[in-house]
Amino acid sequence: MATLLEELRSLLPELLPATPEEALMGTELVQRITQRLPGRKESSVRQYLSALAKDPTSPIARVDGGYGYYRRSDSAVPEPAPVTPMSAPSWSRSVPPA
Repeated sequence: MATLLEELRSLLPELLPATPEEALMGTELVQRITQRLPGRKESSVRQYLSALAKDPTSPIARVDGGYGYYRRSDSAVPEPAPVTPMSAPSWSRSVPPA
């Protein structure tokens, strides 16, 4: 059985409108999700939606300065930064003894 997080990541692109102008209010979105995922608690769905909206790699975005949720565009999802020895924090690099 998939976790709620996995289910939401799969389902949200189908349910969310493409633009902020068409955004769904949280209550309406939670109702649509719980209809599609029977047995999931509304409170759990709300918590996950809130957390996912803050994650720039998730399919859901919150309207800036307003209310509602919409589908994050693929171009808005940042690519993860490559990890190189130079990008490691300075405290993690070993310093040769003097």
